[in-house]
Amino acid sequence: MGETTSQKQVDKLVGFFALVLVGLPLIFIPTNIDLSYALRTGFLIAMAMIVVGYPSLRQRLLVNLALLKPAQRSALVGIGILVLLSTLISKVSISTSIIGYHSDYLGLPFWLSCGVLAITIGPDIWQHLKRNTAAYLISAASLLSVITFAYSYSVVTDRLGGVFFLATNSGIWASIGIVLTYEQFIRASTLTTKTRWLILCMLNFIPVILSESRITFIVCLFYVALVTFRHGITIATKLPLLLGVAISVIIIRLLNSSQTTYHDVFSSTSYRIDLYIASIRLLAHNIIGVGPSAADTIINSAPHLSPALIKTLDSGYIFLYAHNLIIDIGLMFGAAAMVLFIYLICACIYRLYSARTQPDFGLIIAVSVVLFANAMVNVPNNVLTCLFAVVIVGILTIEPALAKQKPQVAKHPKKLDP
Repeated sequence: MGETTSQKQVDKLVGFFALVLVGLPLIFIPTNIDLSYALRTGFLIAMAMIVVGYPSLRQRLLVNLALLKPAQRSALVGIGILVLLSTLISKVSISTSIIGYHSDYLGLPFWLSCGVLAITIGPDIWQHLKRNTAAYLISAASLLSVITFAYSYSVVTDRLGGVFFLATNSGIWASIGIVLTYEQFIRASTLTTKTRWLILCMLNFIPVILSESRITFIVCLFYVALVTFRHGITIATKLPLLLGVAISVIIIRLLNSSQTTYHDVFSSTSYRIDLYIASIRLLAHNIIGVGPSAADTIINSAPHLSPALIKTLDSGYIFLYAHNLIIDIGLMFGAAAMVLFIYLICACIYRLYSARTQPDFGLIIAVSVVLFANAMVNVPNNVLTCLFAVVIVGILTIEPALAKQKPQVAKHPKKLDP
């Protein structure tokens, strides 16, 4: 009886940590980017410390780690070791390696906390994302982004900055909100409940379009295609998406009638490709990595940068990361860590394919694609990066669905006596 009670308490704590993770963007101080990010990172580190220090949670951590296949478990542990080793040889001061740069604060404790929380929360993340509370928290962050639209802009353009102070990240977060609220809309059984989730779904469309983010639009189109594939073309399934787009466009016209201007490099997709090429060349000369929060020390001083990147640096902007999580991990923690991370992503893709018959597959694939797309084109963010790590473990620990067996019929059924 005692063990059962303790198990329920651990389940509640893990569920609470999952909701805190998706609710962290609500820690938002419009006039202070540094403090907002510092508080969010601090919460993540504090939760990881509680997991390590609390015996029952530590036991859950070890049990969840055992759920992974040996190669996957070794890859996660190997990345953690390489993160520690890269700190010892970091090209920045030890304090910067531990704390990280403002305003992201992605130092050593953050990266280790991502691993701890991913293993602790990951296997149960899909159950927590299905909860009403998760959809409400993410929708509340979207609403906060819209409310602060008048004075909260992204760092480098006049697009919506929102709760992440960066347009694309806020748009990606709202995309997750679209997925969660729409899944609730589909599952709802009463008209009142469906109406409530329909309104929240439309609300999440507003920061998506205000962000003017191409990758955000792409993942939303992917979700529309996924919904069409899963449920067919019906008014009941397409109405929220169509209304969301229509109302969002109207609100955009009311809120933002001015012409948007961009710095040359930030209105171009090619600069990311230039940055990827330059970063991969740098990785070839820094095979063991440069340590956490040290990628910018080599990116901004790299030789043979493209004219667009040089123009950006000359104008006063700097690149803190490579805008690609795989390359960033390679630059910071070494080529070996990057290879292990790529292996985990490939294992996730295989697991997703094998889990396509899961009843929650629509939710799983949609959230996974949104976070993966964001990780491939944007700089690391404390909440989004940690949630991505949690989702990776969540995918790797999905229980395989049982194959549907057809009822067997005897070839020669016995005749009943009259």
